[in-house]
Amino acid sequence: MLVKKLTRIGNSIGLLLPRDLVQAVDLKEGEEVILTVHGRRIVVEARTRFASNEEFASASEAVLDRHAEAFRLMAEYDRKGSRGG
Repeated sequence: MLVKKLTRIGNSIGLLLPRDLVQAVDLKEGEEVILTVHGRRIVVEARTRFASNEEFASASEAVLDRHAEAFRLMAEYDRKGSRGG
């Protein structure tokens, strides 16, 4: 268990997190976190980073290009299967 004091930062109250604690959960300076309250507990969680639409489109295109033949064969199999033969 780690005990820390809250610190005034401007008009807010802050809590400085020890470096080893932050590294243990693989957080980096500037990353966003999610704060939730459960009873008298404040939970700090890493915010899951999702790919932007552009990143997703680029990755999808790369997968389709890399596996074009496999996708073509699956589509052909699917068409034949839906006709019963």
